[in-house]
Amino acid sequence: MGKSIFLLALLIFSNCFSQIVFPSQDRKTLQYGLKSSDGSWVVKPEFRSVQNFYDHGIKRDSVGIFQKDEYYKRSNIVVKSSYGLFSEKGKNLIPVIYKSLYCTKGICMAGTHDKKTVILNYKNEKLAELEGIPQKLKDSIVLFYSLKYNAHYFFSLRNSKINGPFSTISFTDKNLLFAETFSRQKAFYKEDGSVYLRNDSIYDSKPELYPYDLFLIKNQKGVTFSDRNGKLYETYYQNVDPWQMTYCNKPVSHGDYTTCKDGGTIDIKKVVEYYGFDPSVLYITKEKELEYSILSTFSVDDLNNENFENYQIVQYKNPENPAKRYAVLDKDRVVLNSEFPILKFFIDTALTQNPENSKYYIVKKDKTVEVNEKHLNELKSFGSVNFNISFNSKNNVIKVYNELSTKLFIVNEKGNIKEIKGKDITNFYNGFAYLNDGNKMFLINENLERLKQINNGNNSTLGSFKDFDSNGILIWSSYKNIPGQQDKEFYGALHYKGEKIIPESDNKIYKENPIFYISYSETEKDEEGNQKNFAFNKNGKKIDPKDKVNGIYFSYYPNYLIIHYDYVSYYYYYSGEYLGNDKDGLDWEADKLEKLRF
Repeated sequence: MGKSIFLLALLIFSNCFSQIVFPSQDRKTLQYGLKSSDGSWVVKPEFRSVQNFYDHGIKRDSVGIFQKDEYYKRSNIVVKSSYGLFSEKGKNLIPVIYKSLYCTKGICMAGTHDKKTVILNYKNEKLAELEGIPQKLKDSIVLFYSLKYNAHYFFSLRNSKINGPFSTISFTDKNLLFAETFSRQKAFYKEDGSVYLRNDSIYDSKPELYPYDLFLIKNQKGVTFSDRNGKLYETYYQNVDPWQMTYCNKPVSHGDYTTCKDGGTIDIKKVVEYYGFDPSVLYITKEKELEYSILSTFSVDDLNNENFENYQIVQYKNPENPAKRYAVLDKDRVVLNSEFPILKFFIDTALTQNPENSKYYIVKKDKTVEVNEKHLNELKSFGSVNFNISFNSKNNVIKVYNELSTKLFIVNEKGNIKEIKGKDITNFYNGFAYLNDGNKMFLINENLERLKQINNGNNSTLGSFKDFDSNGILIWSSYKNIPGQQDKEFYGALHYKGEKIIPESDNKIYKENPIFYISYSETEKDEEGNQKNFAFNKNGKKIDPKDKVNGIYFSYYPNYLIIHYDYVSYYYYYSGEYLGNDKDGLDWEADKLEKLRF
């Protein structure tokens, strides 16, 4: 008897676990509801739309914001739209009664039909009610607009305090808010409403060099940096893009667009050093409770993109083993350790440097190679040295630049440096790389043997390489000579073994997520005037056989992702395996679950 009950319970558990619940449209009524992958309706199709949503902030199950419309008598004229929140199990978390609804990290900001803002948790418990229209929600801070006072305010759930009025207000990219009063006083504010930094000359709301409290100001001389004490940087600029950290001193207007005669990129390290800070720990976070400090992750983000968004480079405060003072962490898992600061990281390999003698090391989990110092000093005499880190390969790449030319080198497994003749080269991936010899492109191995020539078409010259990404995919470009026209840039994608997975076209290509790439046209439009987009998986298979993927967007869940287009949702594992769609049904097997690192 006991055994039978156990088997029954196990069967029920297995059946529940193996089902996906997903938004689906009823073909007769065209209304939406929630359907299980076994074909049954979990929430009846009574809604105009469903917004797919997974709360990454609290790692809880999928939830969807549902829209329900009310019509004028029996017409198709919508007189009222209301929104509510459902869990993926079909439980109505927040009733469908609000004019607007936005949710994150277990908190929802709802706008009522009588122009109020209500803050709720996923248990439908009211945390606050404010007189005004909701604007933005971030963590415990709510931005709202008062129609009565024609002003902006922010409210903290932690201390139940309303701050304002302000003429403008916004979140910064750090845990601060930027606001300007009606008397033109500008300041960064903490979440509790206290002033973090006030300066009426603040140029932009982005505290670019936080936590060193360096920010951009504008005065009669132009734009420059300042610290909290008012010390100004030695260089002024006419205009600065604070997001790109570029400047322009001589903008030239051409009607519809502007060019720059005197511009460039601001040397942030030089700015930091001017104020007496160490640029090697730029963007270090102020984490007191951790046993380590989190350093800049640009060297992870730049090469690895979203595959490694949980990866962090850290410095331990009191390491037991000095040889493990620095580390790359994947959440709590140590990917590799290093005695010295980590400059670059790609999949499983890091470039480090000893700050005392400037020696470079290539570090893997089980091996460290010292780069030949004598050879490297010879390269430094030629120009600026840049390392390109490889994956599962004996060779890493060095490119040396000066104003006139570029030289290419490899660093072998013994740390010795050897020059390569050519114009450009990628990093190595599983022992393969691509070489541009100035006229042609070749697939080469680690012995530098040319295995295969890649045809880039007639009347064309090679453009530029991006490095291999973590899938072993290379995005590259070429310029084609078109009679009577300016040379046109074409783009393509190659597998590391030489196979073309996205054919060359004038569509630009970018990596959307771990397994999908988007090819988009800047000029080609569909019948409705939308930009044409095409999606490919990492094996080069075009997702839509009809070659029509306009309006494509993605939803990300712990074990799978969804691609939405043409009113259909297509489900995939992160391995790239296709599960099915919400019209034809899904094939969901629990033992095939693959975890994405969020």
